[in-house]
Amino acid sequence: MQLLIRSPRRLRGGFTLIELLTVMAVIAILAGLILSVSGYATKKGALARAESELKALESALESFKTDHGAYPHQPLAVSGSIPAITGGGSQTNVPSDLLDPRTNGNSQYNNSAYANASLELYEALTGDLSLSGTGGGAGVTNYIRDMRQDIYGRYYSNVPISGTNQVTYLSDPFGNCYGYSTANATAVSTGTSPGAGFNSTYDIWSTAGQVQNPSNGGTGASDAPGAPGDPMLQWIKNW
Repeated sequence: MQLLIRSPRRLRGGFTLIELLTVMAVIAILAGLILSVSGYATKKGALARAESELKALESALESFKTDHGAYPHQPLAVSGSIPAITGGGSQTNVPSDLLDPRTNGNSQYNNSAYANASLELYEALTGDLSLSGTGGGAGVTNYIRDMRQDIYGRYYSNVPISGTNQVTYLSDPFGNCYGYSTANATAVSTGTSPGAGFNSTYDIWSTAGQVQNPSNGGTGASDAPGAPGDPMLQWIKNW
């Protein structure tokens, strides 16, 4: 009679360390792929939104010019009264004259050059001199009123100032200030000494999440505006 001898079945109480590390590595790779795709989609959405908002702002600026004969160009409101639109040379008290898109790309809200220029635009287009984010009240034209339902909570970005909750800048979809400059509209431009801006009317733009300064316009190839690596290449702008 032949006896059948069976080897004892190996019992496994869990995963080995190598198996656990392999699973963790796979999970990490998948998570990285998901996050990168999600981040890309979020940025694409923000870019599309910024393009749409800039077109709306340009339309509002044209309506403002039709009513007032010029684009917004005045100091910030003082004591609840917005100064008259100025003309002539560059004004040291007009924020949009002091913001130079050729050299300043730090559009974070704590950069006063950007914040004050966009606040000048906000006051002019909304008539909201109290900076409450509710508009200028009855009888005051709010040229961006139709934008509120869609972007009110973000467009009128509220940052506490001295215990208040005033509007301090116009925010793009990336959380930075929209740029608004009238520098070139009030500066003399020549072939060798261009003005500070790009257009003879106004410059308006979003740095699209970039906060680095653009090329400085020097003589070197790397300094020329639009040279490879220039952050301005990624801006959304009206020039």
